[in-house]
Amino acid sequence: MEGCTEKKNVGIAMIFRERNGKIGLSKLQRNIISELSITLKDKLVEKDGIIVFENAGITYAISRMPVGIPKEDFESALNYSVLFINKENVASKQSAHIIVSVISKPNTIIENQLILTKFVRAIIKSTITLGVYWGSAIHLIQSDIYIDLTNEIADDFLPIPIWVNTDDKEVLRMEM
Repeated sequence: MEGCTEKKNVGIAMIFRERNGKIGLSKLQRNIISELSITLKDKLVEKDGIIVFENAGITYAISRMPVGIPKEDFESALNYSVLFINKENVASKQSAHIIVSVISKPNTIIENQLILTKFVRAIIKSTITLGVYWGSAIHLIQSDIYIDLTNEIADDFLPIPIWVNTDDKEVLRMEM
């Protein structure tokens, strides 16, 4: 039962959309290779709305959901999300979402957040989206703002506003 006790890190985000359309797999594959700087052995395959692949001990999963993020959760996060500017009617527009997850061996928190951030970026660049619900920070990020904030990830420039709820007073105290 060794596999049951092995520690894994799981990162989750949700990308919300107006429609539950398929994602172009060849475009997605190119963007994954580019954003994550990895080599994929096989072509991506979608079965029943799910795409799963593994690379270097990390499992990547995409699940297309034909329903929106639950309205109460969505509207609550939208009310205080400073990284979502065009809030008009977005709650009623979102009618589908993509659950994105990355399961990896224990790395540092920053390494895991970077992997998830780049994976989400690859998906946003591959399909039409409205924004991202960043689970651990419980806030929404407009797609174009997400792309802008992740354009130049480097050791000395990390997309911290995506990873934390900047409305959280504890986080603000830690930064000061």
